Amino acid sequence: AGGITNCSNWQQELATLLSDLPDQVVLFNPRQKSFQMEDPEAGKRQIEWEVRHFRYSKAISFWFAEETLQPIALFELGRYLEYRHIGFFVGAHPRYARRFDVVEQLYHHRRGLEVQSSLEGLADQIRTWCKERRV
Repeated sequence: AGGITNCSNWQQELATLLSDLPDQVVLFNPRQKSFQMEDPEAGKRQIEWEVRHFRYSKAISFWFAEETLQPIALFELGRYLEYRHIGFFVGAHPRYARRFDVVEQLYHHRRGLEVQSSLEGLADQIRTWCKERRV
């Protein structure tokens, strides 16, 4: 989860970093090649897709890119923060404008969760979780 609009394609970069994971690991990527922002039906389908995939995922990762504030991703972070039964990983670029808030909120609501500062660090955290669970 994380920014799409006005953000680099960090999702593809993270997927590449995780390409060594076993085949049974499936990465869901909400970024579409062509998305019509002005089409409310397209927006509705996008949100439905994301909610459905959040619901069935065994782990969720968030990345907060430096380009924009990503209010929807912040909302989703808050929404799924208390899902203790799944893997949960968060990264925020060092220049992300609300990095302090993300780190501080996680400190109070998910102690022990280390907010990563790079996609490489986030990928390492995910990879370690998968290995620990023999995924």
